[in-house]
Amino acid sequence: MSLIAKASEALRNSPLMQRRSPERYVPTETCDPDPFANGVNFYCEYLSSADLALEDGRGDKNSAAIVERLHCSAKAPFRRFSVLVKDQSIRVKDVADNRVTHEIPIHLVSFCGSHASLDRTFCIVHRYPRSDKVHAQLFRAADKSKAQAMVKTVSKVFSIAYCAWQAKQSEKKRTSLAANKDSPRGRRKLADPNLVTERSNVDDVTE
Repeated sequence: MSLIAKASEALRNSPLMQRRSPERYVPTETCDPDPFANGVNFYCEYLSSADLALEDGRGDKNSAAIVERLHCSAKAPFRRFSVLVKDQSIRVKDVADNRVTHEIPIHLVSFCGSHASLDRTFCIVHRYPRSDKVHAQLFRAADKSKAQAMVKTVSKVFSIAYCAWQAKQSEKKRTSLAANKDSPRGRRKLADPNLVTERSNVDDVTE
């Protein structure tokens, strides 16, 4: 199975997608109930990396400049790496010594893309926790399709993770509202409409 097909299957069979649109969810035949949980692996060459100021890692224009800068600083020989895209993180590993160099939480990834004139390369930029720095890494895939598959996979995983986060926040809000209604104060508000109106007026003035 090609990397693009595997990434598409992982997206389709993810339970997160099932929660997002259950009426359209039709799982395909697979031995893995959630392929993104185990990850989609990409093999590539590690070209270069650099630490940058947080503001330098923002925006498409800066991202293109980062790719060009890293490509110019790349020096052979290039080490073979694996980039494992999972539902919660991206794991970057040196194949030669099986050493994990980075375990990047998905929510810290600020950019993953390629350059128009460097179609085999892809760049990952991520923030450091509690820091004003970002780290950028440039890789080169075997061909253009694999580089594109890598970028699309990260984009899809990020979108799924963001939708899951939104659903979690909505559930927290519903739980909080239900708890407030069940509290003695909440029951008093529901039983006394004058109190509700009076309180609403105060809120209006405050806002």
